[in-house]
Amino acid sequence: MSTAPFVSAAGSSAPAARRLRGAGRAALPGLLCAVALLAAGCQAGGGEAPPQAGGSAAPAAAPSPDASFTGRMPAASVPPPSGYREQQFQGIRVAVPEGWAAEESGGNLCLAPEGRSGCGFGALAIMPSVAERADGWPAEGLDEADGFARDNERCLAENAGDREVDDSEISARGFTAMADGRTANFREWTAACEDDGEFVSRLWYLPVSDVAFYLAAADPAHTDTYLTVVESADLTSYQP
Repeated sequence: MSTAPFVSAAGSSAPAARRLRGAGRAALPGLLCAVALLAAGCQAGGGEAPPQAGGSAAPAAAPSPDASFTGRMPAASVPPPSGYREQQFQGIRVAVPEGWAAEESGGNLCLAPEGRSGCGFGALAIMPSVAERADGWPAEGLDEADGFARDNERCLAENAGDREVDDSEISARGFTAMADGRTANFREWTAACEDDGEFVSRLWYLPVSDVAFYLAAADPAHTDTYLTVVESADLTSYQP
């Protein structure tokens, strides 16, 4: 399976390959920022840059995703898109496609495409207090080539059986704006398995809230749908 890099925000594809076994830009001057504040909503202190192509928002300096808000209308005030329904989980609101299953499992909410169930292949997991429950992951593996999972030796491709991962890399990174104004760190990993086959893992992580939206193994047929769900997220009522 060959999957083109997926960038949900301004980050560009940035491979960081590593064998698993054996192997700011400067801030604008104050005067320019003042002008930008009037013309394009520049945030004091560097904040987030104006959206770029693909609906992205790149940080002008080291970002504080999840810490600053854009002032957009909360998701609670916006009805789900056509063909979607509102789903709530521990104070987190998202829009979920009609026909998709929503099941709680192990403290997570698993959103599985029609015809599937649980948190298996193609399912998007909403994971509150994730680093607290997972011994620091994904915060500690966000920029690691093998950071796609805690158990990063196991092949997560569909029907992989007991095969293991041969190597992996970060194939895309960036930031994704959510409906309540939070900005999530985005990472995509592409992993190759023993005896052929590969899979793609995607993660949107809010480090302050410690909430992750996680695709252990993405189904390429639902790439746009996954992003719609994540972008619809509203954590206004969420309390860890």
